[in-house]
Amino acid sequence: MSGKPTLKPLLVLAALLLAACGPKVEISDAGMVAGTGPRAEMVRLINLQRSKAGLAPFEIDAKLAKAANTHAAAMAKNTCVDFDCGGQKTETRLSVAGYRAQASRFYVSAGRPAPEDMIREMMSEDWGRDMILNPGFRHVAAGYGANDSTYRHYWAIGFAAPAIKDLDALAAEVVRLVNVERKKHGAPPLAMSRELNKSARFHANFMAENDCFNHLCPNEPNLGKRARDAGYEWRAVAENIAAGQEDAARVVAGWMTSPGHRKNILSPKYKEIGIGYVLLDHDGGKVDLRHYWVQNFGVR
Repeated sequence: MSGKPTLKPLLVLAALLLAACGPKVEISDAGMVAGTGPRAEMVRLINLQRSKAGLAPFEIDAKLAKAANTHAAAMAKNTCVDFDCGGQKTETRLSVAGYRAQASRFYVSAGRPAPEDMIREMMSEDWGRDMILNPGFRHVAAGYGANDSTYRHYWAIGFAAPAIKDLDALAAEVVRLVNVERKKHGAPPLAMSRELNKSARFHANFMAENDCFNHLCPNEPNLGKRARDAGYEWRAVAENIAAGQEDAARVVAGWMTSPGHRKNILSPKYKEIGIGYVLLDHDGGKVDLRHYWVQNFGVR
């Protein structure tokens, strides 16, 4: 049986919880990261499916492997098939293992004794197949644990893309996508503004650090003051914010489906733009969306 996730914006949250008991747990270290054993065979079969689809193979990452194996062991120990097992979510295990993920997904399952059984199950389900064939992920790891319960075999398969380090390149990609949309609608391109970048990054950081998703958080200067404090002497300014989207394409696409955000993006009134982005690795607050985005628009 597998745990199928429900979704909050791009974040896997929950699955099926089995009744807890205290079975004997058997965890083998064979092939934990690479080489031999069921984990390595699972990775080989995943990469075989990617090869058939013309995709590059996943790389194995030791930190992701640690998170996957720790979670599989927790599932076996607690007779549980879930993304929150033994008191920790999979995303928390990633953070504890030291893997800083831009995006991640886990596929959890129980009752399949062999990697061949697992790959058939995953490829037969849309969401399992989408993980295997996702071109955005770079790393994979297979976690496995066993006990003497009815299901015996417990799998946690982790897929991840490492955190983006070049925030200037990320901002440039957002601006590029914005200007593609403006060109479609006859608006001139926006120029990147160093001052608006500073203003937008300030607000993205403030939201992430203060568990707030709003244009004005408690004890924060308003948009106009933020822009002027950053050195931007504006005649008009506007702002878009978003949270939860894992990359530039998703966040711009989301803004373009919202009339108010779309209006700011396409407005010929604005000449310059700044981009702010923060990844909060272990976002344990009430907002809990990990990815915080800000666009500031202006004309001087």
